[in-house]
Amino acid sequence: SYSVIPACRESFLAEGLRTSRNDNKTIIVIAYDKAFCFYYEDNLDLLKNAGAEIVTFSPISDSAIPDKADAVYIGGGYPELYAKELSENTSMMKSINDWANSGKPIYSECGGLMYLSKGIYDFNGNFFEMAGVFPFETEMKKGKSHLGYREIILKEDCILGKKGDKLKGHEFHYSEIVKGQAEGTVPDLRTERSGVVESGLSPPARGGIINKIYSVSGNSVNKLAGEGYTFKNTLASYIHVHFGSNLNIARNFIAFIREQ
Repeated sequence: SYSVIPACRESFLAEGLRTSRNDNKTIIVIAYDKAFCFYYEDNLDLLKNAGAEIVTFSPISDSAIPDKADAVYIGGGYPELYAKELSENTSMMKSINDWANSGKPIYSECGGLMYLSKGIYDFNGNFFEMAGVFPFETEMKKGKSHLGYREIILKEDCILGKKGDKLKGHEFHYSEIVKGQAEGTVPDLRTERSGVVESGLSPPARGGIINKIYSVSGNSVNKLAGEGYTFKNTLASYIHVHFGSNLNIARNFIAFIREQ
């Protein structure tokens, strides 16, 4: 089952984004449960005022992406704390994996990126299979975090905007990408971990191209490592983008979905 999020507060950021579209809304389903609970409320305001209906689902307890969905948004949270429960819900992981491989839009941030990876190593070194959209794994690091404000320049068109657009957000996480291919052509092969095959998941990013489309700078002018991983119409990043940093983001988000 799933529910519609109660109306978010009206914010000054959303006032300039009201749409004249009065027909069917674009339905964006967001992962919202104890594993995924971090979203900028302004982002939801902006999407709603650009023409979206926001609906929730649970990667822990639901069996599949809601039928009504036009796009999936997986925010931040604590997937490492609930990795066992997430990994046991193979029906949902297959739904996510199939959705991505079919070219339907997914936008994911931080914990969402971890969920779309091949799997998570928790703080104790235990490995838990995840949805396997991207052919890399993530690992929790003790005493090491990535923290700071980030500015992004898009190197390609995507769900958030056009090539050259500037976005802003923040990064805060204790995990890192490990053990896998983060960019380039991905062969049409199944992962070596038997759990993915046994659960019926497709090969991670089968026969596709993984690109990094973010050029990122931090609090100084120093350029940071490339970010923003794409596969077909899925975009994943550790950076929480604030949609109010560029008022075209919400419009682009909805337009991108409607074009698919």
